[in-house]
Amino acid sequence: MKKIEKFKYVLGLVSGLIILSFPIFFFNAFAITWISVYSYSIFVIIGISISIYFFSKLIHYRSIYIFLFLIFSEIGIYSSFIMVKNGVEVPFYVLSNIKYLYITRMRNVIQFDPILSNYDNELFYKLKHGNHHFSNLEFNTSFSVNSIGARDDENSINTPKIICIGDSFTMGWGVENENMFSSIIEEKSKKKTLNLGVSSYGTAREFLFFDKIDLDSCQHLIIQFCENDAPENRIFVENNFKLKVSSKKSYSHAQRINYLKKSYFPFKLSFEFFAKIIRAVSGYSERKFKAKKRIKLNDPLFMQDFFKIVSKIQEKFSGSLILLIPEPNTTPQENKIFPLVEKYLKNHSISNVKVLDSSSFLTSKDYFYIDDHLNNQGHQKIADGVLQIMAKSHE
Repeated sequence: MKKIEKFKYVLGLVSGLIILSFPIFFFNAFAITWISVYSYSIFVIIGISISIYFFSKLIHYRSIYIFLFLIFSEIGIYSSFIMVKNGVEVPFYVLSNIKYLYITRMRNVIQFDPILSNYDNELFYKLKHGNHHFSNLEFNTSFSVNSIGARDDENSINTPKIICIGDSFTMGWGVENENMFSSIIEEKSKKKTLNLGVSSYGTAREFLFFDKIDLDSCQHLIIQFCENDAPENRIFVENNFKLKVSSKKSYSHAQRINYLKKSYFPFKLSFEFFAKIIRAVSGYSERKFKAKKRIKLNDPLFMQDFFKIVSKIQEKFSGSLILLIPEPNTTPQENKIFPLVEKYLKNHSISNVKVLDSSSFLTSKDYFYIDDHLNNQGHQKIADGVLQIMAKSHE
């Protein structure tokens, strides 16, 4: 190979890799406008094509074979998803990468899907009123939302005996309306139950949503708490129990990010898999873009902020409170939040509060294989646990 030809091929390969570096290291930048969103897949496809063409020239190998390798890689990665989805056991390394790709680059997030949710100047977003469908790799569900933006029927708004607040676990991510633990509780207890769970709400927004409801008839309030509630709770408490709502522009940016993640294009799975490896080798981390107000479990503010909001709730509601902590795929040995809650309640005088340690009975079989949310069986177990606590309170 002549030196000048080799130089041209090297230059071409470098050009292709430079094009690929933009979607690898600047994912969020592609969500600035809708034009940039659509250009993401173009950058990937063109970058891959140029890189393969010039690389094949350098090694004297037909580019069609490299493209075939990519096609088989794509099929193989997708097949891995299907295997795991159907309960086939795979090595931990494969499973962790599948979950990474799904959660960070494939999953449709309900709160940023323009068909299912919209911007709200008080709560950042609310679910859209009406009947919808919400689907991801492991589920395709019906989704009914009433006039106040809650995943429940219209009748439940009036004189509910039981109210559930929480995030996507309470909302029933991935299960049908009748399989949500709130619906099961209503059916078995024969008490009207209102589900106010909204995906990604922290305790702060859960309280503000709950505060809009007439509580005269309510006897029990179920509060689902999650570790990722902490940043929102911290800002809320610091701001004298007032929510700092991001702009509509920020919400639109999040919608574009969601579109980028859920949309498929040729070679997406293979590209994202290898991009993850490149980021890891280079030391690049997307975590630096996450909220600065991250609070560790051993920080006293973690529990203090949560129970300060619980105290605000108790100023308006005098009935019984049941705290629910269904952390994703945790066992009693791994659950670190339940002991913190128990310790806090022992050291502080808080009345009418019971805690359901769901980690004592939930197992990995109670969650979707790839998604980190409860399946039908998990919701059934949560409902049974809550009903037992309610039964004991009447003894």
